[in-house]
Amino acid sequence: MTPEKAMPALEIIDGKEEGFHRTIFNGYCAFNAKFFPDRPAGQELAIALRDPQTGKAIGGLTGHISGGWLVIELFFVPDEFRDLGLATRLITKAEEEAIRQGCHSARLDTHNPKAMHLCQRLGYAVFGELDDCPVRYSRTLYLRKKLG
Repeated sequence: MTPEKAMPALEIIDGKEEGFHRTIFNGYCAFNAKFFPDRPAGQELAIALRDPQTGKAIGGLTGHISGGWLVIELFFVPDEFRDLGLATRLITKAEEEAIRQGCHSARLDTHNPKAMHLCQRLGYAVFGELDDCPVRYSRTLYLRKKLG
């Protein structure tokens, strides 16, 4: 007779728990590696945009590389540093790193019209959309780009 396992608890957390995202990401990659044993392990990608005076991270880009794809999750440039080409530089740097690591494509989503136009100027094309997301607004657009 085997001892009964205790059921894990479910808890909504504030998203700031140290290492939480890494725990989920690593578990996800390890689980999927069983099904795709010849695929390189996924990894997180983060590019910091640092304040020129303090060196503190004030913006940047987060995402991950997995299965030959760069997935850009978030990118942000503070208002006082907009219109300097920094968003373009962040995305370009992420793409360069993804190519260096063997990626063939990139994807992201946005509901921000300015970000959509930027991504389209950088060669991203819409492949899907989700209406009413956010609620009562136009839509979220899903974009992709072939790299290299």
